[in-house]
Amino acid sequence: MNRSHPGSLLDHAFTILAMFKRVFALLSLILFSASLWAQSQGNASPPDLSQEAFVLERWNESVRFENDGSGLRETTAVIRIQSQAGVQAFGQLVFGYSTANEDLNVDYVRVRRPDGQIANTPVSSAQDFAPDVLREAPMYSDFRQKHISVVDLQPGVTLEYHVVTRVKALAAGEFWYEYSFPTYAALTDGTLQINLPKSREIKLKSPDRKYDTHDDGDRTIFEWTVRNFVPKRSKRAEEEDLDNDEPDVQISSFTDWQQISTWYAKLQSERAVPDESIKARAAELTRGATSADEKARRLYDFVAQNIRYVSLSFGIGRYQPHAASEVLQNGYGDCKDKHTLLQALLSAEGIKSYPVLVHSDRKLDADVPSPAQFDHVITAVKLGENLVWLDSTAEVAPYGLIMYGLRNKQAVVASSDSAGGLRRTPSEVPVQNGTKLNINGKVSELGALDTNVELTANGDAGFRLRATFRQVPQANWPRALEIVSRVWGLLGDVSDVHIDALENTTKPFRVTYHIHKADYFKAPSSAVNFQLLPPSSVGRVPKASKKHPGEPLDVGPAGENTSHVHIEFPANFSIHIPADVSIMRDFGEYSTTYKVSKNILDADRKMVLKVNELPAMRRADYSSFHNVTTSSLEETPWCSISRPSAASLASAGEMKGTPAELREAADAAFKRQDFPTAAALLQRASDQDPTSKDGWEQLGQAYSSLNQHDKAVRAFQTQLEREPYHAHANAELAAELTQLGRYDEAVAAYRKQIEIAPAEKSSHKRLGLLLIQLKRDQDAKSELETAASIPPADPEIKTALAQLYSRTGDSKKAELMMASLTGGSSTTLANDFFAPALREDANPAEAAHDAEKNLNAIADQFDVWRV
Repeated sequence: MNRSHPGSLLDHAFTILAMFKRVFALLSLILFSASLWAQSQGNASPPDLSQEAFVLERWNESVRFENDGSGLRETTAVIRIQSQAGVQAFGQLVFGYSTANEDLNVDYVRVRRPDGQIANTPVSSAQDFAPDVLREAPMYSDFRQKHISVVDLQPGVTLEYHVVTRVKALAAGEFWYEYSFPTYAALTDGTLQINLPKSREIKLKSPDRKYDTHDDGDRTIFEWTVRNFVPKRSKRAEEEDLDNDEPDVQISSFTDWQQISTWYAKLQSERAVPDESIKARAAELTRGATSADEKARRLYDFVAQNIRYVSLSFGIGRYQPHAASEVLQNGYGDCKDKHTLLQALLSAEGIKSYPVLVHSDRKLDADVPSPAQFDHVITAVKLGENLVWLDSTAEVAPYGLIMYGLRNKQAVVASSDSAGGLRRTPSEVPVQNGTKLNINGKVSELGALDTNVELTANGDAGFRLRATFRQVPQANWPRALEIVSRVWGLLGDVSDVHIDALENTTKPFRVTYHIHKADYFKAPSSAVNFQLLPPSSVGRVPKASKKHPGEPLDVGPAGENTSHVHIEFPANFSIHIPADVSIMRDFGEYSTTYKVSKNILDADRKMVLKVNELPAMRRADYSSFHNVTTSSLEETPWCSISRPSAASLASAGEMKGTPAELREAADAAFKRQDFPTAAALLQRASDQDPTSKDGWEQLGQAYSSLNQHDKAVRAFQTQLEREPYHAHANAELAAELTQLGRYDEAVAAYRKQIEIAPAEKSSHKRLGLLLIQLKRDQDAKSELETAASIPPADPEIKTALAQLYSRTGDSKKAELMMASLTGGSSTTLANDFFAPALREDANPAEAAHDAEKNLNAIADQFDVWRV
């Protein structure tokens, strides 16, 4: 019997809860973060569970095995639903089973209301589905799911169900099982009972859970009990839980690993016998090859790159693979199918190979020989006296390279001969492991960066990059490289991407591309930090395992990473570099050097890691080394930039390009406050592409910055002709009309902006201030009161309202408003900043300017940002 799925329903529940996490991130962190259990036994008072979404009042698992390997598994659950989140978690029950050797029956599903009445869900309503992961190739697995929508589930009720699964033996006369108690919810009463033949020798391991044993006739019964468990809700508990990847209970009737090796070799071997189609394809693929090694390389490349991998864990997609000829014909398969095809092709050429059972994540527990400890199958090829280890599911890994997570790991070579049994996979790689990055560029006087990037990667890094770009459409390569480059501070638009043949794994992965950023630097500026060298390390040093404190520290993969930057800077840039950094350890070395000559910056970073793991006692030493290599402690280069030359500014205004390129250059000009250049570029861009979504608005902003208000008005009006409901153009038009003294038109534009965006505080405020100047006090008061009701608080609005209330005779409101600002109630007109507007001969534009000036002064006193 393969591993049980005691948590399948809980897994489903928490898959639903994970959806809520995206929306209610804080709530999910509090309610459903992974955690350890705190046990409270004896006469301790029950914990407070009122804030839990649901409580597992009873969670009982009962398992029985017979000598022939068959068995019975029963799950009984009583779950108190306490909130809508609990309803979402258990509204649809999902029970997983394998049609090849399991018969699952739902005995009952019912809801017990607080008044004792029961609402039964008809078990006949259950629907049978293949899980999402299997839908692309459902014939490749017998795993199915029964879905039942629960009737009348709501907060305050108790959900009850009972499921019985009858199991046929997967290996004649053998059984195995593993179980982990739920760790994501409160559990009041949980039991696990395993009922076995008394005469049967078994391997049992339960290192952290105590259990009772008693005999019942010719049976032995093992029982585990947990009571009043609640999850810890701290981040520390979450980190501790991540360290715990071992099941709570493991049992197996296999007494040694050779038995498993022999069992799987027999189960798989008949499917790897080459038929005529396999022999013909092998002969075709190896034609002209003069050595067994060359033949193995060609056959591996074919299976890896041409047989699509269906990602199903070993044990989910059957234990026995499909026949090699069937896999070849279909053109796809899971891990064991791809191995079987490769083994058959190799066999056709007289080359011996073996399936290797391994786990892609957790470490093997040598004490309990069990197929449940594996989730992946790779290949070991016997060439002479050596084994070459291959993983054809990696698709574009170089010949002989298995993924880092599979290296230096105990695994079972499945064979009935002396090669079979427990073996350790290799820790080293057959190719040089490392990356080389070269950045060669130039910065203009205006701060634009143009650079060519070349990245070469081999070994693990090369495989990861090759696999990533193989899955990304070529049209999206520039975007993918923009994301990669941004990691080390190299922002910009990517073009001219070239990647050497992705399928040719005999050579390093190599990509070249160009980056352009018109405003990488803002000119002029002072003391601008920048960093073009990527960090040599990322992430953090993993915490020490509490369960296995003496375990070596995994620091790999070993390799060498180098980066070189060569950037030419113009004369208006003054470059300052930090001191060089160098650190040497017996396990690695790291250095960063900078040099400036004739305003050309050359920077180099080198990181060499010589080992994959270190003794646990070296953790502090490595943490110190790691902190340096992540650049978290390093200083960066910096520069001060003077104003660009007149010739550069003039040249920028005359540049040629597409509308998008012109707008990008205009944006850079805006940032350096070169408004004439921005206006010239945007005018040409708008002439070339009059339909641009925001082009005319940007042009209006440029003319506004130059105080060319007539041109700004025409640009904003053009924008609104093309897009009447533009998000900001009406407000910007109103401001320009005010500058030109066209007040009635400005009021109309502000009202149009408010119609589009009723909650926009700034438009209500500006309209209110304009109406004050026009002596339309009642309308002004309405707009300013609306503005004041929209957060955040604005002292300018309150001050304006206080003066307005005072002027219109509402002294009580004026005093309250001033008190809220200053703690006093003075509203004397002696300091009335609206006084200029009250004169009969007042010029509205000048009055508005004077009022704005006074408002700014008041705002400065309150040290708040103006809206």
